Amino acid sequence: MEFSSLIVSNHRKHIALVFICLVLILKIAFVSSDNQESQIYTVHLGERQHDDPKLVTDSHHDILRSLLGSKKASRESMIYSYRHGFSGFAAKLTPPQARELSEHPDVVHVTRSKYMKLATTRVSDYLGLTRTTPTGLVHETDMGSGAIIGILDTGIWPDSKSFSDNGLGPIPARWKGKCVSGEWFNASSNCNRKLIGARYYAKGLLENYNGTYDAAEKGEVMSPLDVTGHGTHCASIAAGSFVQDASFLGLGSGTARGSAPRARIASYKVCWSKEVCYAPDILKAMDHAIRDGVDVISMSLGSTIPLDFEVDRSDFAIGAFHAVMKGIPVVCAGGNDGPHSQTVSNVAPWIITVAATTMDREFFTPITLGNNVTVLGQESLYTGKEVGFADIVYLEDLTKNDFLAGKAKGKILFAFQIENSLDIEEYAKSNGVVGVIIASNPYDHIAPGTTDIPYVYVDFEIGMDIMLYFKTAKFPKAKISPTKSFVGRPFSTKVARFSSRGPNSISPAILKPDIAAPGSEHPDVVHVTRSKYMKLATTRVSDYLGLTPTAPTGLVHETDMGSGAIIGILDTGIWPDSKSFSDNGLGPIPTRWKGKCVSGEWFNASSSCNRKLIGARYYAKGLLESYNGTYDAMEKDEVMSPLDVTGHGTHCASIAAGSFVQDASFLGLGSGTARGSAPRARIASYKVCWSKEVCYSPDILKAMDHAIRDGVDVISMSLGSTIPLEFEVDRSDFAIGAFHAVMKGIPVVCAGGNDGPVTQTVSNVAPWIITVAATTMDREFFTPITLGNNVTVLGQESLYTGKEVGFADIVYLEDLTKNDFLAGKAKGKILFAFQIENSLDIEEYAKSNGVVGVIIASKPYDHIAPGTTDIPYVYVDFEIGMDIMLYFKTTKFPKAKISRTKSFVGRPFSTKVARFSSRGPNSISPAILKPDIAAPGSGILAAVPSEEGYAFMSGTSMATPVVSGIVALLRQKRPDWSPAAIRSALVTTALQTDPFGEPISAEGSPRKLASPFDFGGGLVNPGKVADPGLVYDMGYDEYVHYLCSAGYENKSISKLLGKIYTCPSPTPSMLDVNVPSITIPYLNEEIIITRTVTNVGPVGSVYKAVIEAPLGIKLQVGPETLEFGPNTKKITFTVKVSTTHRWNTDYNFGSLTWTDNGAHNVRIPLSVRTRFSNLKI
Repeated sequence: MEFSSLIVSNHRKHIALVFICLVLILKIAFVSSDNQESQIYTVHLGERQHDDPKLVTDSHHDILRSLLGSKKASRESMIYSYRHGFSGFAAKLTPPQARELSEHPDVVHVTRSKYMKLATTRVSDYLGLTRTTPTGLVHETDMGSGAIIGILDTGIWPDSKSFSDNGLGPIPARWKGKCVSGEWFNASSNCNRKLIGARYYAKGLLENYNGTYDAAEKGEVMSPLDVTGHGTHCASIAAGSFVQDASFLGLGSGTARGSAPRARIASYKVCWSKEVCYAPDILKAMDHAIRDGVDVISMSLGSTIPLDFEVDRSDFAIGAFHAVMKGIPVVCAGGNDGPHSQTVSNVAPWIITVAATTMDREFFTPITLGNNVTVLGQESLYTGKEVGFADIVYLEDLTKNDFLAGKAKGKILFAFQIENSLDIEEYAKSNGVVGVIIASNPYDHIAPGTTDIPYVYVDFEIGMDIMLYFKTAKFPKAKISPTKSFVGRPFSTKVARFSSRGPNSISPAILKPDIAAPGSEHPDVVHVTRSKYMKLATTRVSDYLGLTPTAPTGLVHETDMGSGAIIGILDTGIWPDSKSFSDNGLGPIPTRWKGKCVSGEWFNASSSCNRKLIGARYYAKGLLESYNGTYDAMEKDEVMSPLDVTGHGTHCASIAAGSFVQDASFLGLGSGTARGSAPRARIASYKVCWSKEVCYSPDILKAMDHAIRDGVDVISMSLGSTIPLEFEVDRSDFAIGAFHAVMKGIPVVCAGGNDGPVTQTVSNVAPWIITVAATTMDREFFTPITLGNNVTVLGQESLYTGKEVGFADIVYLEDLTKNDFLAGKAKGKILFAFQIENSLDIEEYAKSNGVVGVIIASKPYDHIAPGTTDIPYVYVDFEIGMDIMLYFKTTKFPKAKISRTKSFVGRPFSTKVARFSSRGPNSISPAILKPDIAAPGSGILAAVPSEEGYAFMSGTSMATPVVSGIVALLRQKRPDWSPAAIRSALVTTALQTDPFGEPISAEGSPRKLASPFDFGGGLVNPGKVADPGLVYDMGYDEYVHYLCSAGYENKSISKLLGKIYTCPSPTPSMLDVNVPSITIPYLNEEIIITRTVTNVGPVGSVYKAVIEAPLGIKLQVGPETLEFGPNTKKITFTVKVSTTHRWNTDYNFGSLTWTDNGAHNVRIPLSVRTRFSNLKI
C-alpha cells in the first residue's frame, strides 16, 4: 500500500512555537442525531477514588449497571473507562438516560460527545534554540534528551528521518507507555529510542458510525500510522531529530530539527482522516498519557465559537485539568479563526494557549512584467519550469465562450479576487492557461505547491501595479519564475492573519492566548473607457460633532447654517414630500443658481421643488443603453423621474442639509430634532443611481458636468467601487469628472467604501477627492434580554419595536433537527444560535416555524439590522453569547424575556471606526493617504420615502454627507479657499479621540486603536475646521506633479489638462505631493521629503515642530520653526526620514504637528513602512 497523501503539499506556513506546539485549526460541532437515539456521553466523576485501575473501572460499571439494570447492558454501553489520570467513562446512552445519570450522587456532570476537527526548519534558529551555543536552554538540557512529549494528533509516520534515534541513550526509566502494532505499523520495528510510544484510539469514532466505519474507504488504517501528515508534522516540529538538507522540492533547505531535538516522542492517534477527532478518544489518550509518564502534552486541537465551559462541558479542558494537577503542562492551539476577535479557543487558565506568528523566512515567486519590472508573489509555491514571457489576459475581459474558443490558452490569467480562488484555478487548468496571478487579501499561509501551473498570489497594492502595466501596455506580457526562499533580514514577524484572537469569550478577565510562536488613437480623444457602473456605499450626529445652532459662535452660527450654500447630491434621487426638505424660513434661491428642476413620473417640478430643494434632475441614458433599450422601470420598481424610490438619496440629502424636523424618530427610537450638517443649505438632487444600487458612469459624468455649470458649492457622492480600482486619469470616469470639478473650485466629497475591515480596499483614492471613512458615535440601540435568573444582557445591532416577548423557553439551534422544527418543538419558544456568517437563513426558518424570538451570537458588524415589529431578531457578541450559553446549559428550564429596543445616548459609549468602513493603504498610489477624514456613519437616522418618514442606515454613504454639509458651511465661511485647502483643514484639525476625549478604536478583526489607514486624519472636527492656522494647499501645478509621479503618459495628461504638457525629467517624487500627510511605503535609506504650508491665521504667526516619530523611524524637520509675516504667507520645509529597523516592517504610525503655543495645532499623520528589497513585495 502506498500512502501518496503523505506528501504534505497542503501544509500552511511553518509556525514558530515556543512551547513545542504547532498551532492549527480545530473546529467543534455537536453530533446531530434524533434526540431519543443512543448517543455517546462522557460521564465525569472527578479524581480517582482508588489507586487500583481495575477497581476504578469496576466502580464505573456499577454506576452504569444501576442505570441500565444489568452487567451485560453496562458492558455493551461502555466505550472507555478513564481510570489513570482521572475517573470517568464514555458510554452510549439515550438523552433521558443521560439526564437520569447526571442526578447520580457520584457523578460530577454528563456531557454529550463531540467531535473535533484538525485544520491545519527554520523555526529553532529563528527563536535562538541553537545547539552550538555554549549556554542556553538547548545546551543546558542536552537538547531535551530526558524529556518525553506526548503528541495527541493523527498518529505518526515512523520512517521519517526526523524520528531517527541515532545518538540517543536509553529510554527514560519512568516511561510506562506502550508501542502497539496495527495495520501497516509494526511496533517492534517502528518504535525506537526516539519514538518510544505509539497508540491509537478509535472507539469513539467507530461508535459514532455505529460500526459502519470503513477505514480503507476513508483512506485510513487502524493503527498509529499517520496517513494525513498532520501528526507527523507536529511531532517533528516539537522534537524532530537533526536532518540535514531537508526541503520541499528544494525550498526551505537546511537542517530540520525540532524545538527539543533529542526529546522522546509518544504518539497518541486520536484524529482521523477528514480531520475528525472524537472527545472520548481524546480523553482516553490523555488518561494514558498521564499514566505513561509524559512531561508535556501537546495538542494542536481547539474549538470554535461557541466554546464549551471548562468545568461543566468541555471534556478537553477537564482532561487537561487533571493532567496539570499531576504536574504535566498541556499546550494547545489557540485556533485558526482569526483575525476575528473573541475567537481564541482552549481558554482554560490551566492550559498554555498558543497563537501563531510568521517568522523571518518567506517564499516569493518572481513575476517579471514586460517592462522589466519584477514584483514578488506571496503565499504560493511553484517549483516547476520557468514560464517564459507570455501574454497576460484579464479575467474580467473574458467570457465563458472566450475560454472555450481558446483565447486564454498559452497565456497568463490575471484576476482580482477577495474570496477563495479555487474556481479560477480549476477553470485555468482546464483551458490551457500557463499561469495564474491572483490579487487578493493576504492570508499569511502558503498555498499548496504546484509543479505544472504557477498560481501566484499578490496583494492588492502589487495587483494594482500589474493592472496599471496591463492597461497601459499594448501587448502586456509576464514571466513567472520558480519560487525562491528568502531567509533572515529584512523580513519582520507578525501575528498570522489566521491566528485566533482574544479576548477570552468565556472568562474575559483571563488573558488568552498566552504566548505566540512562530486608450484611443483619435487626436481629439483623451482616452476611451468602457462604461462601468458604480455602487451606492451604504438627529444625533450634529449634536455629537458640536454643530449646535443655538451656540452664539461657531461655524453653524457664522454661516447662517449654510443658507447661501448649494450642495449637489448625486445619488438615487429625492423624496420631496419629506419634512426635511421644507423651505420654511428660507430666503430667495441664490442668484448664481443656473440649474433646473425637471418633471417626470410621479414628480411635478412646480410643486416638488422649492427654496430648499432648488434643483432635481435624472440621468438614465447610460442605464438604458446598458439594457439595450429593454429596461422596464415598473418591473424594477423604479420611476423615470428625480423621485427616489429606494431612500438612499433622500437619506443622504437630509444628512447633509436637512431642515429642522422636531420629534423625528423611527417608531419611537432615536427621537429628537432631525437636521443636517448645514440645515439651511440648498439641495440640488441629481439622480444617477437606480434600484438595485446601479449607477452607470456616463450618467454620473453628465450629472457632474451639469452640477459644475449649475453653480453648486460642493458635490457629494456616496458612491464607490470595489477592488480593482480604476486609475484616475486613464480609466476612471468618476475621478476625471471630480478632477474637472476641483479645477473649477468645487470640492468633491466621496465615500471610502464599505469593504472593511479588509486592508487596501478604500476607494475614491484620487488626491483631489475628499474620501470619507465611517465611525460609530455616542448613541447606541440595545434590546434588553432578561434571562430566567433575572440577569439582563443587552442585544446590539438590531431594532425591535413590537410588544415585549414575555418569558419563554429557550431552545438551542444545534440541539434541533429539521424534524424537530416540523414537529413544532420550537413553536412559542426563543431560538438561540451561534453564527459567524450571515444569519438570514436562521431568521427565515424561525419565522416560518412559530418561533417568538431569535437571539444570535455573532461578530459585530457596526450596522443596525432592519427594524422588526413581529419577531425580535437580537444580536449579541460572542462574550454575551457565552453568558447566555452558560445560563442555558446550567438551568433545567432556561427561559428569557425580550423587551423593546431602547435608545442610549452619551457616555459610556465610545467611538470606533465602523467595521464595514473600507481601509487603506491606497492600492493605486500607496504614498497618498486614504481615507482623508472620518465622520459618523453607523446607525444614522434620516429621511426616507416611507410612512414613518425616517429610518436608520449605516455606511460610508451616511458619513459622506455629514462631511459634505460641513464643507458647504466652510465654503460659505472661507469662499477664497481651494478644495485642497478645505481638505487640509479637515485633516489637520481632526480629532484623534472622540469629542469627550476617549480614544477611537478601529472595530474589525481584531479591534485596535485606529490608525491613519482607518480614519485618515481622524474624526471631523467642525469646531476647529474654519481656523486651522496653516493649510497644505494644492493647485494646478501640484496635481500635475502627482499625475507625472504616478506614471501617467504625457499624452493622457495633456488631453486631461486641455493643453500640451510634458512631465519633467527626472520624474518628481510622489512623496513630495503637497498632501496633508506623509506616507512612505518603501523606506530603505535616508530620504528628504518637502511640504509647503500656507498661513491662513494671524499675520505674524510663529510655529514650532512637534514630532511623534513612528516606531523605529528617525525624523528631522528643517527648519524647526516657521515664522510668517506680511510678505511671508508660504513656507517650504523638509522632513529627513531614516529607519533604525534592520528588517522589513509593516506600517508604523506617528505625526508631525506645527503649533503656535497651542492656539493652532496643525497635525498631519505619518505612515512609514521599511522595505529593504528593491523588489515590490
